Amino acid sequence: MDYLTYPELRARGITYSREHIRRLEKLRLFPMHLDLDPNGKRIAWETVLIDRYQAAKERAAIKAAKAARAKSRGLPAAKVELAA
Repeated sequence: MDYLTYPELRARGITYSREHIRRLEKLRLFPMHLDLDPNGKRIAWETVLIDRYQAAKERAAIKAAKAARAKSRGLPAAKVELAA
């Protein structure tokens, strides 16, 4: 199993602050970290969970863009998928 540290998250384009990530984790909106040492001073995230998170964010962004484009064309929300 592969893990990503905070600097590796940033290298992958996740530029949230550490505090923001903690808030998202608490709300279950970001994958939970794992403690790499007993004191919790080194943490990491499972690569596969981060990959899924990023894919879901990308899908949501595409869906939102399609909805915005449909709205600007005056199409009803139900027709969003057909408009693309």
